[in-house]
Formats: sequence, structure tokens, C-alpha cells
Amino acid sequence: QKRTILTRDVSLLKMKAVTHGYWVRSKNLSEQVFEVIRRFDLKSLIKPFSRCMDCNGLIRETTKENVVKTLEPKTKRYYKEFYTCESCGKIYWKGSHYLKMKKFVDDLKRKINQ
Repeated sequence: QKRTILTRDVSLLKMKAVTHGYWVRSKNLSEQVFEVIRRFDLKSLIKPFSRCMDCNGLIRETTKENVVKTLEPKTKRYYKEFYTCESCGKIYWKGSHYLKMKKFVDDLKRKINQ
């Protein structure tokens, strides 16, 4: 499949079966993301919140009516915007974790554009 292994384990990259690999130098998560984006020139491909975290399928907006039967009571009450994965059907919404994730992405974009 010609995939590239990203790892902090140098010995893994020395294995004969590994044809494409990159040793991620930083131990800090945000620095690792920045390092990989810079190394592989991925800046133009950043599309946050567009892929499913479980299966990597595309995420599309859906109506609350389409997902209401599967939601927890508080989620039904407090949220209006919902998204689903086209592949596995996982449901997403902008819950309490969303702002933290958005800040991470926004900070990363700022750092990349400096």
C-alpha cells in the first residue's frame, strides 16, 4: 500500500519489511503533529472534523430528527447540530470537548502559518 510508518521507535524503522518510515523526534503531541505536517508538506490537506475518528469515513451534517432515537437524553436536550459518518454511522456533535479540539487545530494552523 506504500504507506509511511510514523513512529518514535527507531528499531521499528530498521526492520526489513518497512519500506517507508519517519522517525518522529518530538515527544509532545502538538509538536509531533506540527513536525509531520511540515515534513510531509500537508498544510493544504488540513480539513479538521471532516473524517470519522473510528473508520476514517467522511462526516456529513445531518438533521437531529435522523439521529434523535440514538441520542442520550441530555444530548437531545442541549444540542441541535449533528453529523454522521457516511461509512460507519457514528454520530458527532459539538459537545464540551469541541472547543478544546478547535483551539488545538486553530493554534496548530497559526503555528504553521508563521
